[in-house]
This record gives sequence, C-alpha cells and structure tokens, in this order.
Amino acid sequence: MSTLNDRHRELAGDLALYALGEVDAARCEPFQLHLGECAECRAEYDQLLNDTALLALTTVGPAAPERLRQRVLAAVEGEPRITRMVLFRPRWWALAPVFASAVLAVLAILLWVQNSEIRRQLNTAQQGSATQQRDLERVNEMLACMTSPQTIHATLTASSGPPQPQGRVFYRKDRARLMFFAGNLAPLPANKVYQLWVLPRSGSPVPAGTFAPNPQGAGSVLMPEIPTDIEARSFAVTIEDEGGSQSPTMPIVMAAPPIDSDPAQP
Repeated sequence: MSTLNDRHRELAGDLALYALGEVDAARCEPFQLHLGECAECRAEYDQLLNDTALLALTTVGPAAPERLRQRVLAAVEGEPRITRMVLFRPRWWALAPVFASAVLAVLAILLWVQNSEIRRQLNTAQQGSATQQRDLERVNEMLACMTSPQTIHATLTASSGPPQPQGRVFYRKDRARLMFFAGNLAPLPANKVYQLWVLPRSGSPVPAGTFAPNPQGAGSVLMPEIPTDIEARSFAVTIEDEGGSQSPTMPIVMAAPPIDSDPAQP
C-alpha cells in the first residue's frame, strides 16, 4: 500500500500535463501503470480528457463552402504579388481562438491543482479526527479498567533492601486490560529496559511490556498486548536487554505480594 501511495504523490502533480500530452515518452509507462491501479487518479484523468476535448472544440469553426474557396483563390491569383502577401498575412485576431484555448487550458489546470489541494487538506482533517477519536476511546478504556470492580489492584515494591522503587498495577483479566505506573526507579545501563511480567497461577510468566524511566525515575506500561483470562497470582519487574525477553532474567527488581483471590464477578 505504501508503494501505491508514494507513486500517487509522485505522479498526481503531473497528471494534467500527461492528459495534455506534454509528458516525455519515457515517463508515459509509469502513468499508465498507476492509472490502472489508482481509481482516484483514473477518474481525474478522464475528467481532464473531457475538459481538454471541450476546449479543443472552441477553436474549431464551420468549414467554408468549396465554391467560396475557389472564388477567393481565383481573386488572389489575379492580384499583384505584394497584394497576395498582404492578403495571407496573419492578423492578430486570427490567433484569438488559440490564445483563448491556451488561457482556458491553464485555468483548467489551476482549478485541478486547487481541487487536489482542497481534497488533501480534507483528508488530513479527517485523519486527525480519527486519531482524536481513537485517543478518546483509549482514555475511556483506561478509566474503565481503573474503576471496574473486576480490576485487580496490586502494589509492587523492591524485592530486597529499602522499598524505594514502587509500582502500581491495574489488571482486568476478562478484557486483557493492564496499566502499570512506577516511581523511584533507578537509571538503567545502556541498551537495557525494565520489563513487566504477569505471574499466572499456573504456567510460565507472561511478558506485559517494557519501559524506561524518565529522569525523575517514573515509568509506565499502558494497555500492552496480552492474552485474555490470565489468572494472575502476582506481578514482577525485571531488567532485560532492549527489546524485551520471553522469560524473566533474575534478579527480580520488584514484585507484588501473592493475590489471594480474584475480584468479585458481576
């Protein structure tokens, strides 16, 4: 899809020139291939062909009768040479239809460019609206996870030494929704990250996202991709290589105490 979009942006600006026959022969093949793939550009090209055909009609007048033509030619033959030259000298008003056609063609191209820009701005606005809608839905999901009676709340503390680092987990198993917030985290070595784990009641630990603390020692994991209906016994944080791991590396930095039971079901 990205290749088609790139070709669309590259060729759409010269589509009017291609319709007017002003594109080099070497560049015609990419236009033909793109028009076979892109319905939007093909519709624009068809409209441009219709417009140029109408413009061409404005420069064509009715043909003079053959009898009149013969009379004019006979009269010209009887005139002196200098008179014949003056008779066939082009007048400025004879080129008026050509100039008019050229002006109309330029106006058609400018209108097409303006319409393309308007459509581009409209598409950008629609994409921005869709992004805002997705962000709003994500915030609503986070609030629902934090306030649901089915959500498990767990506090993670350091496994040894003073419990300075601390984390808070909000986990809802039926919808695979998890949020984690931590503070007082120690800085990490280069190419290392913290990784959150869901420790199930049976089976191996489940990776639940990686994070790096900010300069104030705070970090978070919001809505990671995890399986649904994991019976969580506890949660833990380890230090892993950048990119995360499929199994925790000891030691555990901090962990939640075992969870006795699940929240009440509705």
